[in-house]
Amino acid sequence: MFNVAYTTDAVQHTLKKRPNSELGAFSIIYDEKNGHVVGVRVVTQDSSEIYLTEFGAKLLDKI
Repeated sequence: MFNVAYTTDAVQHTLKKRPNSELGAFSIIYDEKNGHVVGVRVVTQDSSEIYLTEFGAKLLDKI
């Protein structure tokens, strides 16, 4: 698996007075570098969720 991660810019988040529930990070999960998207993982202060693509769900069924 190959992941590309992004995080919230905390300074800009605070300056724009966005709610803390939007503060967090997410990563895009690929089967390999430059490959198919398997899913997206979203991490906030309160939770961590993984959302699979159709391709990711098919991969999971094979395991």
